[in-house]
Amino acid sequence: AANSASMIYFKQGPPEWLFWPTILFIARAAMNTVVMLVSHWVELGCIDGSYAVLTKWNIFMMLVEVTNAYNLGNMFLWGEHTIKANMTCDPWDHDKGTREHPGTQLCPLVLHPVKFALAVGLKWIHFIFELMNTKGLGHSVLPAFKAVTGTDALAFMVFLMIIVFGTVQTYWALPIREHLPKDGRSVFALVFMKVFRLELLGDFDISELEGEDPVLKGNWSGDHLSGHIEEAKESELFHDAVMIIVLFASVVVTVLSMNVAIGVVSTAYSNNKANSNQLYCHFQSGYAFKLLLRRAAVHTISPRLYHCIFRDDGANQDDAQQEEDGYFIGFDERWFMDSNDLDEEFELLQETISQNRQKLDNIASKLASGETTDKAAKSRAKNKKRR
Repeated sequence: AANSASMIYFKQGPPEWLFWPTILFIARAAMNTVVMLVSHWVELGCIDGSYAVLTKWNIFMMLVEVTNAYNLGNMFLWGEHTIKANMTCDPWDHDKGTREHPGTQLCPLVLHPVKFALAVGLKWIHFIFELMNTKGLGHSVLPAFKAVTGTDALAFMVFLMIIVFGTVQTYWALPIREHLPKDGRSVFALVFMKVFRLELLGDFDISELEGEDPVLKGNWSGDHLSGHIEEAKESELFHDAVMIIVLFASVVVTVLSMNVAIGVVSTAYSNNKANSNQLYCHFQSGYAFKLLLRRAAVHTISPRLYHCIFRDDGANQDDAQQEEDGYFIGFDERWFMDSNDLDEEFELLQETISQNRQKLDNIASKLASGETTDKAAKSRAKNKKRR
């Protein structure tokens, strides 16, 4: 954010006090991936460590860190044009030139805006994921995140995208003039966005889909133009095909499929919300496992460094010299319970109490019947003695 502000508001690269922290950030992004791999390999071995590290979550985070390190490193360290502290960086100058004739713009923040924007966006995503370790966001946001990224939701999203790409190819088969190849125009992006707006957003214009423009009619009266804009003419070649595509996409995708997708996500969210505490604890356990694994790797590589970093000053030296093979983690079972778990426990408790009451009633009835039998036997014995 500070690098962007320096370019936009001051028309220069990062100042000296910001340049070197950015370099450290690039080094940290590169080292974070190395530390994750090395800590798993050192403690778990190559095969088990690779199996443990190659999860969907770890792969995504490694891709984020590697992408940030490569893009920012290419802009700050080893690219054709690298960023220097306090260099001229005018965002109004877009003259990038060619290899034979370099332009006037030499600042990578302007020459490669997509790389820098991607690095900023990915880092924000990383930061948001880190925030989900907090209790408030963890209990509230994680159920929704798990619902959107769950197996059912992802499978249905893949199904929707297959339909979208099928519609894109069908629509692209119409030889509309503005969809024909031309230098400086991304034809596929144009066609895809039209279909994306039509199917997923329900935003479309028949004349735009037919490739027809509105008609401007008017006349000049001296220096004054008077006129009006008329609707585009109906295309004789493509109107019927476009109407069929619009009807199919509107009914099947925009109305039916999108409502089904909402239902799938809503059902998954309801189930996840009922187990929000367990999801939060499971999410935290992944971070705790990696942190403990790094500590164990440091202990394996350099025990002295480990005791200098992680041991208290008052720690017993005899304990510090002992071999450490793992960690003992203690917890209270109630930490992982959700409201539905407590309800189930309460129902079980009530059922147990009712069963115990029945048993006590049976015992009491048996005791009462036993006392009655004893009294009858005593009375018979007394009658015999009298006789």
